[in-house]
Amino acid sequence: MKVLFFRAEDIDFQKRRVHAWTSTSKDGLSGWTRNYHPLPDVIYENYYLNLVGSDPRILKVRREFIRRGIPVFNPTLFNKAALHRILSASDSTRGYIPPSSPVRKASDVLAFLKTFQPIYLKPVTGSGGAGILQVELLGSGQIRVRSERFTNNQRFTKYFTSGQFQHFMARQLSKRRYLAQKGLKLIHKGDQKIDFRVVVHRDSTGMWKSVGIRPKLGKTGSIITNSHAGGQKTTWSRLFRWSQQERVHLPDRSALEKASIAVAERLTAFRPHLSHLGIDVAACEDGRIYVLDVNPRPGRDLLTPEMLVLVTQYTVGFASYLTKQQRRSSSHDFITPFQY
Repeated sequence: MKVLFFRAEDIDFQKRRVHAWTSTSKDGLSGWTRNYHPLPDVIYENYYLNLVGSDPRILKVRREFIRRGIPVFNPTLFNKAALHRILSASDSTRGYIPPSSPVRKASDVLAFLKTFQPIYLKPVTGSGGAGILQVELLGSGQIRVRSERFTNNQRFTKYFTSGQFQHFMARQLSKRRYLAQKGLKLIHKGDQKIDFRVVVHRDSTGMWKSVGIRPKLGKTGSIITNSHAGGQKTTWSRLFRWSQQERVHLPDRSALEKASIAVAERLTAFRPHLSHLGIDVAACEDGRIYVLDVNPRPGRDLLTPEMLVLVTQYTVGFASYLTKQQRRSSSHDFITPFQY
């Protein structure tokens, strides 16, 4: 399989060619040249999500490839509210979703807060823990709101009366939509919360497989574990050694992988060309496992060298799978519709 690297502006559909970079070396560290090549058999679309929405050429080119029957994989996914609806509607994934609810008014937040303590308000769009609020009703009747990455990524802690909080939330809800989620008692190392990034990928048969698990430790005292908020990654072996010394129960790797693959398979029904996901899974002190977030284009900085090799093999294998599927479909004069 020849791999071509190109941008939306490098494509000439009239001449059925792309102006792309290729490497002639086996390790890809040298021998790079840029030449014209025929249109590829399959596209791995890997633009940053913010560029997909801001550059109309990207969407136009994607649609043209699809119109021509050329598979495009690695699609964009849904916002957090839509993900919650989809995953909560299936028996295979419902049990992995923490109690959650979209909130549209300050009174919705207060009602949810009276049921669960504390709660997290997650912007339905966004990543890296930006804008997430922890809301807690204190014994004094005050409401404490915390965020690790609030306006301009600054930390935020403030105490409100009920009336002040409603005014604050009305202002926040006028700017963005939130999903309210029950706060979970995660296993922790000292004052560091622990969750797990499970990377899953489809292989040359189209099946979902686990690439590996990277435990994440939140910054001391932080409400989230994201690296953007000072969190750090570790390895399963290091965490396991610590858990043995401190007699802390870790979840089975297979249980984390089972939850992640169930989520991936459920989402594939809505995004047939979904190829890989980084799924954040929480293990609670009571032994329950919950899916906290689904990242459609997870950062590779969390991957070990071994995981990077496996991801590369799966990416090529899945591209080959789509190409064979497309050729088989074309031989019957039928093209499978792609859902974006």
